[in-house]
Amino acid sequence: MHPKRILIILLASFFASAPGLLANAQSAGQQLNNYVDELQKNPGDAALREKLIKFARTIKPMPLIPEAFERYMARGKAAFEMAKNSEGFASAVAEFEKGVDAAPWITAGYYNLGQAQESAGQFAQAIRSFKFYLVANPSVSDARTVKNRIYGLEYKLEQATRAPQAAVDAQGKAQQEAAFVQSLAGAWRSPDVRGWVNRFLVKVNGKSTEIFETESCHAGSCDPLGQNQVWRADVNGLTLNGTYTIDQTAAFLNGAAFTRPFTGSISPDGRRIHMEFVQVAPTGVAGDRLARGWMEHTVSQDIERP
Repeated sequence: MHPKRILIILLASFFASAPGLLANAQSAGQQLNNYVDELQKNPGDAALREKLIKFARTIKPMPLIPEAFERYMARGKAAFEMAKNSEGFASAVAEFEKGVDAAPWITAGYYNLGQAQESAGQFAQAIRSFKFYLVANPSVSDARTVKNRIYGLEYKLEQATRAPQAAVDAQGKAQQEAAFVQSLAGAWRSPDVRGWVNRFLVKVNGKSTEIFETESCHAGSCDPLGQNQVWRADVNGLTLNGTYTIDQTAAFLNGAAFTRPFTGSISPDGRRIHMEFVQVAPTGVAGDRLARGWMEHTVSQDIERP
């Protein structure tokens, strides 16, 4: 066939198909615009964003870069360079987000956004942005580096999530301990020993307790006590540590106060307290007055809920 005839046929074929190619290009561009409009209404729709990115990669030639994208990228980079704290980096994030929403198919936008989000401590968001970066260009030269960066961000996210949970757990434990100590407040008594029962009052202030002996009872008859002796202690778990004091109203002390260390323990159910302390007693009395000083001796005593 003559060369001129071949050329005429090829040109005719091209012009015959050109309207279709143009229509297809216009149709793809319109579809992309529709995706962008929908995504801007729902910027958090990750599935839609990924669908848009993959669709844009099928368009030949690639869509033009909007001026809005260039503007927000420049603003984001300026904010990133000025940032000195998480709030500053958050400002950069806001600018980069506007950029990737203006042109969601452009690879560089997601890298810039992910970098700013990581600096702002937004690790989950940064992971998502770097993944979109790879979706936008799977064969990008630094794909391996970006994947490793994602793995590092996953670790940072785990640690950041664990810290608040530990704080919540510690707060819950502290509240439980405070409630346990508060439950100790109220009336207590010593175990019955041959018809003798002493009654006690426990007062609570925060994690500190005061234990007073209020009555001594025998065979149904009770004598009030002057509450001149008190066991004061801080509560640490099930342990008590503090002091035992007899004030100066004890006749045999001749106006002096007596204070010695006191330790104890609380049963897990909070219904029994065991006390270990050094007590003082007169060595002899004459008419209820001190005769020959006093003596000290170690005492173990339990009190329980009535």
